[in-house]
Amino acid sequence: MLFRSHELTSDLARQLGSHRPDLGVLFIGGRHAGRLPTIQAAVAAALPQTVLLTCTAESIASGGREIEEEPGLALWGARLPGTRLQSFHAVFQNTPDGLVCDGLPDPLEDQSELRAILLLADPVSCPIQELLERLEQDYPGIPVLGGMASAWDNPRDPKLGLNASAVPRGAVGVVLQGGARVRTVVSQGCRPIGDTLVVTKAEGNLVLELGGRPALTR
Repeated sequence: MLFRSHELTSDLARQLGSHRPDLGVLFIGGRHAGRLPTIQAAVAAALPQTVLLTCTAESIASGGREIEEEPGLALWGARLPGTRLQSFHAVFQNTPDGLVCDGLPDPLEDQSELRAILLLADPVSCPIQELLERLEQDYPGIPVLGGMASAWDNPRDPKLGLNASAVPRGAVGVVLQGGARVRTVVSQGCRPIGDTLVVTKAEGNLVLELGGRPALTR
């Protein structure tokens, strides 16, 4: 399967019209994951004024299709008028004084217009729990959205990218300040529907009964 960056960017341009995206997120799946630096650089060159985050993925869902464990690419872009974007690359190292994180933006004195933090992390080299605790300390109450990279053959291959560069370790992200407010949903885009039911009978992790009736009936 050949990669043509213009197919991704031209499709995005058709959807956004004449407006360039302020923020882009590129997902790379299957054996394309091993070509992340090349693909990252080509897409970034086509979108020179866009903050671009890149992440490898086991499965990719886009445009009514889902691709699992096969070569695939998906480029998401957004126009964010009035929003200020501050990208970052966080890395971690062990020191005699404990774990140290470098690369995070300095906390803002006025956080009233902070909307969200978009974060993509390498599960091998990023201690995600410590990073989330640090972000909560620096940006209390601000939602952190994103996920962990997956799908690679060689653990040493870069799994992330920021703008035109592949990132070998750590995490990449962007702080969104000002502009439209951000609403979040769970990973599958689902929202709860119907009445709330109490689990009234279970064995281990198997739910047998909801609200006094068999789970299958409910």
